[in-house]
Amino acid sequence: MAGRWRAGSSRYLLKLTVALAAVFVVCLPRAGQGAESAPYDQAQWIWGKVERPDPFQFVRFQKGFELDAAPEKAQVFITSDTFYRLRLNGQLVMHGPARTSAGTATLDVVDATPYLQAGRNRIEVEAFYGNCRYEALAQAPGMICALDIKSDGRDLVVTTDSSWQFAEVPAWNRQSPQFSYQRAWVQDYDARLDARPDWQPVVVLGPVGTAPWKTLQVRDIPLPNPRYSIQPESVVAVQRGDGEMGDGKAGGFGNPPNWLQRLEREGVKTDASAAANPEGITMRGKDDTVLEGNHAEVTYDFGADYVGFVGFEVSGDAGETLELAWNERLSDYGGTARPGERLTANLALRYVLRDGRQTFLAFTPQVIRYLRIAHRGPGNVTVHRLWLADYGFALAPTGDFSCSDDGLNRVYAAARRTAQMNTLDTFMDNPSRERGSWFREAYWTAQAIYAAFGDTSVSRRMVRYGAASQDHPNQDGGPDGMVQMIYPARFLHPGFIPAHALYWSLQLGLHQRWGVDSEFVRELLPANRRLFKAFETWLDPEGLLENVKSWNFLDWTEIKDGPVSVGLNGMYAAALDDSARLERQFGESTLAEHYEQLAQKVRQALNQYCGEGPFYPDTLQRNAQNQIVPGPGLSEGVQLFLMWAHVPSAERTRRLWERLRDPFVPIPGGSRAPIEGMVRGGMYCFFERLQIAARLDDYAALVRDAKAMFVPMADSPPGTLWETPWPELYSGSLSQGFASGIAAVLTEEILGLRLEWPLRITPHSGGVLRWCMGHGNTPNGRVDVAWSWKSDRYELQVTPPAGMDAKVELPDEAKAVWASGPSQAAWQGQLTITGPTLIEIDPGTIHVKAP
Repeated sequence: MAGRWRAGSSRYLLKLTVALAAVFVVCLPRAGQGAESAPYDQAQWIWGKVERPDPFQFVRFQKGFELDAAPEKAQVFITSDTFYRLRLNGQLVMHGPARTSAGTATLDVVDATPYLQAGRNRIEVEAFYGNCRYEALAQAPGMICALDIKSDGRDLVVTTDSSWQFAEVPAWNRQSPQFSYQRAWVQDYDARLDARPDWQPVVVLGPVGTAPWKTLQVRDIPLPNPRYSIQPESVVAVQRGDGEMGDGKAGGFGNPPNWLQRLEREGVKTDASAAANPEGITMRGKDDTVLEGNHAEVTYDFGADYVGFVGFEVSGDAGETLELAWNERLSDYGGTARPGERLTANLALRYVLRDGRQTFLAFTPQVIRYLRIAHRGPGNVTVHRLWLADYGFALAPTGDFSCSDDGLNRVYAAARRTAQMNTLDTFMDNPSRERGSWFREAYWTAQAIYAAFGDTSVSRRMVRYGAASQDHPNQDGGPDGMVQMIYPARFLHPGFIPAHALYWSLQLGLHQRWGVDSEFVRELLPANRRLFKAFETWLDPEGLLENVKSWNFLDWTEIKDGPVSVGLNGMYAAALDDSARLERQFGESTLAEHYEQLAQKVRQALNQYCGEGPFYPDTLQRNAQNQIVPGPGLSEGVQLFLMWAHVPSAERTRRLWERLRDPFVPIPGGSRAPIEGMVRGGMYCFFERLQIAARLDDYAALVRDAKAMFVPMADSPPGTLWETPWPELYSGSLSQGFASGIAAVLTEEILGLRLEWPLRITPHSGGVLRWCMGHGNTPNGRVDVAWSWKSDRYELQVTPPAGMDAKVELPDEAKAVWASGPSQAAWQGQLTITGPTLIEIDPGTIHVKAP
């Protein structure tokens, strides 16, 4: 695909050179340290005296040193509260750190070997401190760093201490608006104020262990690679704006300044004279692009959604100004990228030039498909380069899926891309407006990342975040042990979401199911037990959760809330079942039985008080006699949550599915007419719906609904998966992490590779697919699965890791082929295989052999 990353090319490899003064010192060998000491043990937390402490701080640090020879190996250990950017000898090396819980900080460990040289070297760090709410937990301004070098037979170490220099960066306007209520501030940057940094001595805050960062952790998840860069693929439009505020569609967050409102609302017209050689800075272009005159604008297409930092190299006179706006889709108002279109966010930056040629790399990551660059000023501005420095999950895919339906193939590809974009140091709900680590969404993203990338480290880290949130002050006085809805973060919403806490528990259970992290699960079981003790404080005499004072969010649809939330109680029963499974596997049968009894009581009470049907109400309440009776609300989502949680009997589940199966065709942007008199379900109950279909062996409905929901998303710009199928209902994200869960559903339910241990293969065609092939991951290595189906032949080939058994469960379509001819033996629907195996089924016969 055009626009993708390319390594090893000077056109794509980002190399920034920043001219800064430096003080050079000679590194001395490490001395007086025991064998078990870490290179950063002697480092000091540092900052500086700032004149602009609010609402955020943006500063630089630097230190020079000399090496007798180029190093054989060098590593940087670095972190900063809240964000940092590291350069060595002018080259961009890393942006971080991983977000951390209260009282901790996470050190990134970065390979510095390629960036150091014999002679003079310089380390430079830009650091940002501020309350970004959802994307990090800001605690106090501070940075710590250690550079561990093996050079010319000696071990050398450079650590942060009083010899470092500090400069506040006033160029970033402290009156800038925030991108959104969840994120950091728009960069309104005046490069004229950054020409001569005012270097000062640093302020030493204290050694490792200094409050508030009592615990220093080494990063345990993959690092991003911000040195990859992506250029625009093509030119969308060359236009000239009218510079007026206009009557365009309103957007953005808060009360944006006039320049940002103008980007959103000004009128634009096609004008070829606005830019000379606009294609020059695209992938296939050549030479520079020149923005000619006031309000000259060019809109570029990067070919797909990417997450990263906007960068450009330009020339012009001091005072000339560039304004950049971006979005995932083009606006229908002038066909440009508007900064607030669809999303409640200010997706823009402003840059005021100093004299001459200069390079700028924005400090905050953004999601960009379309980017519009506008010039404000009487002269011209030459654009030498425009790019996006990638900032995302850097692991290569280890899972794949393809089948006879190309629509499902496009859905899987979009899901894998969506999962990757929403994974960094946590699973984000979306990488643009929020970048927050919501626990319920993470349950599905974790499965997609394991299916497609084989990684469990980010999920482990996020589960730990949930456990740490139990000891973070609860803003509305909820019970001890409650897992917060999003963490680490500075909460904006009061309270918590109990459903998110339950899905946190289910995410912990995934690690035991995958068979890769048993000791991790054992370690986190005490936190899980605390959570369920918290839930027990809300149990009424009937065994139901009642009067839970919280944000009872279940779906972005109008599910009613009341004294007893029926949907929440169903989720509670499902989470109790899973926790009972965990406790029993670790030998805690007494606690397992307790959870099982609680779950049984919830189900009995729901069936008793909700009535015989045909549908369950959204709520239960008490009448004047204090009796529990059905309350207001009737929604499709609640029916799905309860069926998923095994609340109805098998017969009632079948009847409910018959009523809900066919009317629900979730076409994004389509009609939301009530179904059976109920409020329609949204995305947040959709994966539960698919799992119900699989449980009922209705794979035809699973295939149909997966395509109906996701193919329109995959085939629409930006080609990722959305937060809601009805954009008019909620201005949600067009790249929503939990929507990527469809990758795991296709892997497990269609390809048949179960993401569990021991290994189980359960392929299904839904009666409509003719073949499927793919691969995925186990604790022992890769598993390949391929199957094909015709009316007179069924084949299944499985290649497990060496020495590993697999249980194969043959589907109904395989049995139908076998049953179409006479047989001398009984049907064998379940087989255990060892090593690469080909299963061939013809009328009346089954052959099992090596492929």
